[in-house]
Amino acid sequence: MNSTTSKPLKTGTLLTNPLNNAMRLKWNVLFLFWGLFFQPPVTQAQEDSPQKQDEQVEITSVIGMTMSDIFSRFGVPQTVYAVRGAESWQDDVVFVYKDFDCYVYQDRAWKVGVKSAFGINIGDSRDVAALVLDDKAIMFNDCMIAPLPSKDWSLVIRVNFDDRERITALFIYRPDV
Repeated sequence: MNSTTSKPLKTGTLLTNPLNNAMRLKWNVLFLFWGLFFQPPVTQAQEDSPQKQDEQVEITSVIGMTMSDIFSRFGVPQTVYAVRGAESWQDDVVFVYKDFDCYVYQDRAWKVGVKSAFGINIGDSRDVAALVLDDKAIMFNDCMIAPLPSKDWSLVIRVNFDDRERITALFIYRPDV
């Protein structure tokens, strides 16, 4: 075979080759940054609009959104970073907004990190979370997980604690992703 001919790709090689998974993550991040620079600027009037305030209340509706849905609804994030998982399929791109962090896998939001949800705030004690989540919560040493009502798919809330039993993080996510 000479240098001008090439073999056709086998079906499925993109998903099974770890090097291709790394390249896919790099391309996703590249396209993400490309999309950030071609978004119209958000004006102060848009930030203070009633629509933006209503979006803060329905944080669970962010889960399942595509990247274009996220950009059109919330605008350009304040910052973007990658979170590495133990396995390559656990890698996420995180969009940081004023009131929440949006974790994206492939092309959809699957988890949000918030400062406050359902009457639970970062800095509150474990007792507050236990009172709000009631008997639905599964208790662990460093966290508490409870199911949430949802119309589209199952959602859970995870409340992380420090050594003083204070809440350090709140996440709402799809447990099946």
